[in-house]
Amino acid sequence: MSSIFSVRNLILGFSVLAAATYAYLSLQGGKRDNLPPRESPSKFVESAQAAGINFRMNYLPAEQGENFKVNLYDHGCGLAVADYDGDGHEDVYFVNQLGKNALYRNKGDGTFEDVTKKAGVGLGDRVCVAAAFADTLNKGRQDLYVTSTRGGNVFFRNNGDGTFTDATKEAGLELIAHSQTATFFDYNNDGLLDLLVTNTARWTNKDYDEINHYYPGISGFMAMVSSPIEYNVLYRNNGDGTFTDVTEKAGLKGKGWGGDVAVFDYNGDGHLDLFVTNMFGGGQLYRNNGDGTFTDVTRKVLGRSSFGPIGCKVFDFNNDGMLDLFIVDMHSDMWLPPTVDPRSRPSSEVMRKYDRITGPLAQYAKEGEKVEQRTADALKVRYDEVFFGNTFFKALPNGRFQEVSDKANMESFWPWGIATADFDNDGYEDVFLPSGWDTPTGTGPTPC
Repeated sequence: MSSIFSVRNLILGFSVLAAATYAYLSLQGGKRDNLPPRESPSKFVESAQAAGINFRMNYLPAEQGENFKVNLYDHGCGLAVADYDGDGHEDVYFVNQLGKNALYRNKGDGTFEDVTKKAGVGLGDRVCVAAAFADTLNKGRQDLYVTSTRGGNVFFRNNGDGTFTDATKEAGLELIAHSQTATFFDYNNDGLLDLLVTNTARWTNKDYDEINHYYPGISGFMAMVSSPIEYNVLYRNNGDGTFTDVTEKAGLKGKGWGGDVAVFDYNGDGHLDLFVTNMFGGGQLYRNNGDGTFTDVTRKVLGRSSFGPIGCKVFDFNNDGMLDLFIVDMHSDMWLPPTVDPRSRPSSEVMRKYDRITGPLAQYAKEGEKVEQRTADALKVRYDEVFFGNTFFKALPNGRFQEVSDKANMESFWPWGIATADFDNDGYEDVFLPSGWDTPTGTGPTPC
C-alpha cells in the first residue's frame, strides 16, 4: 500500500452513514504462498464503554426520528483516526450533527480519555459531517479538517502540545457548502498533502435555526434532487501553511452530489488517481495526467459502474499486488415500499441488481413505471452507462478492470460506507458494510 500511495500520514475522512445493522462479506481468492497460518478470532466484542468511549451522535429532532424528512440529514456523521499527539497510539475523532464533536486520546492500555476540551476541537455550533487528519507541513503533526453542512468547514492546526488552533482563514481553507468527504493526498508529487473536499447541492432552506445551529433541510426526494448542485474543491498545499484553490485547472469540479473518495494509482504511472462517488448519478474515475490536471476516464476504463453510489473503497482482495475497486449502491434498494419487510423476502429478491433506478418498486406499486420515468428524467439517467446495484472492479494488468461483483458475491441490500481489513486473520482482506432500512415501526436488519 505505502509504495502505491507514495504519501505520508494519509488518513481518509469518510462518512459511515445511517447504520442499523451490518453485513459481513468474506472474500476468497488469490494465492496463499508464504502466508503463515494465523488463529482466527471467534467473535467481535462491543467494548466502547469499557474502553472509555461514550460518544453518541445526536440527530436533529425536526429532521429525523418521528419527524423524518427525505434529505441528507439522515446520513449521520463520520470519524477520523490518527496519532494526533505522537505517542505511537491511534486516537479517534468523532463528529456530531447536534452538539459537540469529541476527540478521544488512546492511552495505550486499551482505554481512551476524552480530551476534546483541552484540544479545542469540539465545535458544536454547526452540523458536522466528516473529518480527516493529515500532516500538512511535514512536521510530524497531524492537523485536522472538519466538513459541515452549510456551517463552514474548519481547519485545525496541530500545535504539538496536545492542542489545536483554528487556522481556517489563515490557511485559505474557508468554505461554506453542503460538504461531505475531506481527502488528503499528494496530487502533484511535490511531497505535500493536498486536499479534496466533495460537496453535494444546496438542499437546505434559508431560515436558520438559532437554537440548534443549522439550516432546516427541504423535504421530499424530487425537491432534493432538483437542488442547485455544488462542486468539489481541490486545494493545493503551498508548503507554507496555506492552500490555493486549483479546482478549475485540475478539472475536478465533478458533476455535483460528490461523496466518498478512493485514492489510488490505477494505471501504475506514479500519479495518484481518484474515484469520486455521485449520489444521484454515476461515479467518476479521474486519471491524474501528471501535469496538475485530471481526465474523467470512467467509461473508457471501467465501462458501466454503479448508479448513485454511496461508498467506494480500494483494496487488494486477491493478493495479486494490484488494487481493486468496490463501489456500493444504496439508492436502487431504497425504493422498497415501507410496508414490505425485506426480512420476509428471499435474499435473491432483495440482494440483486435491477434494471431500473427505482429497483423493486414496479413489482409492488402500480405507479412504479411513472415514478421511474419521472426520476430518470429528473436525474438525466443514461441506462447504458450504469448498473443499479454494487460493482466490484478486479484490477487487471495495464490499468484495466473486470467487473466481477456477481461472481464474487458482492451484491448486498441497502449498503452505505465500506471498511476493509483481514477480520479473521486468514491473510485476505474482508469487507464490512454498514447498512439499514426504515419502516413505519423503526429500523430492521439487513437480510444477508
